[in-house]
Amino acid sequence: MLETTTRGIERRRHSRASVHLDVRCIRLDPHEGDIIDEVDMVDLSRSGVGAVSDNWYYPGQKVVVCLPPDNQHGKRQISATIRRCLSRQEDGYHIGMEFDRNSLNTWSSLSTKATVAA
Repeated sequence: MLETTTRGIERRRHSRASVHLDVRCIRLDPHEGDIIDEVDMVDLSRSGVGAVSDNWYYPGQKVVVCLPPDNQHGKRQISATIRRCLSRQEDGYHIGMEFDRNSLNTWSSLSTKATVAA
């Protein structure tokens, strides 16, 4: 279902919730090894995450997003793929991550509200 926003037509399949949460992201890189990065999650949907990082990611890169524990689920590590990485001149990079199919099946059973509750 497409939604209209102030920017035009929203092409995402799932609505996003605006959040501000520091999370750990493990960049899986076959050439440099796994790199742990702290990112600022800025939005969350059933199918992915938007975040800001000081570091550049490349489209197609595999990552593991480590969400903080909550009372119902404990720690959650969700596999994702980088879909975009755009430079934000003063703030580093805005990255879009899509949850991988296996993670999406697990993730879809969780409520977005429960996910961001701490």
